[in-house]
Amino acid sequence: LWWTWIPPTRPQVAFTLFGDRVKWWLTVNEPTVTCENGFRWGSHPPGRCSDRRYCPAGDSSTEPPICMHNIILAHAAVSRSSSLCSSTALARV
Repeated sequence: LWWTWIPPTRPQVAFTLFGDRVKWWLTVNEPTVTCENGFRWGSHPPGRCSDRRYCPAGDSSTEPPICMHNIILAHAAVSRSSSLCSSTALARV
């Protein structure tokens, strides 16, 4: 194939549609709280932890770092997409 259409990602669509009206974009609010409370202590969704008195499943030693890793990858992908869209030259991620 000499030409292939690559569908836009959700961030690219959002930046294209709203980039001229949105000045600040937020990817994930307080990622440490999300990962620690959701995967180490089980107090927030998805409610996973190593203490079986409070959580039916989970591993508090491995899941919080995996969560943080994935949140950082997601933020990087959105930041990369914002730099590709010309309509968001003044926007910050």
